[in-house]
Amino acid sequence: MRGDISGRPERDASPPETAVEHQLRRAILAAAIDELQKWSFERFSVETVADRAAVDPDVVHRLWKSKEQLMVDALVDHCDQIVVVPHTGSMRTDLAGHLASLAEYFNTAIGRSLLRTGVIGPTNWAPASVRSYFWKARVDAVRIIFERAERRKEIRRGIDHNTALQLATGPLFLRGLYSNDPIDSTQLCAEIAELVWRAVRRDDAAAQDAIPT
Repeated sequence: MRGDISGRPERDASPPETAVEHQLRRAILAAAIDELQKWSFERFSVETVADRAAVDPDVVHRLWKSKEQLMVDALVDHCDQIVVVPHTGSMRTDLAGHLASLAEYFNTAIGRSLLRTGVIGPTNWAPASVRSYFWKARVDAVRIIFERAERRKEIRRGIDHNTALQLATGPLFLRGLYSNDPIDSTQLCAEIAELVWRAVRRDDAAAQDAIPT
């Protein structure tokens, strides 16, 4: 589910990674997520990540120019392991599948923490750029659901894809922000996808049965 991140801290062009380098990078990203889960964002440091990954801090600095870049890569990588953008041939089922995986992500400790620190008390999360880079990656990646639907003539032309995505994800954000209960990843997500589809579908589209739940 990767998307391009405008303004994201960039690495210099480099040769393809070897298997050992790839394994090392995976270990450091996993250690970074563990650090974020344990200490949140304000206490995150390259040194503690290096210690957890059992590598020298210089190795981490060589691979990532800043701790902000490391946080972004770790968060995007972790999210990509859970959140998917299905390609089923139908906007409703694509959206329902994506929302279900997003709900599962918000049901994880790091997902719920990211959601809340990104909205509540931003001064507690110093690198504001991390929030904007991470969420832009998510928007860029998921917008393809609506682009495909438009090409298939499932939805009206001229629909603002960002607004449609906000309509779809808003209910999950609200539940994640204001409740500690797990977010329903089945019926709720199917119902949201159905409502959004009805809001953006072509006027001449024949009514279809609801998504099975």
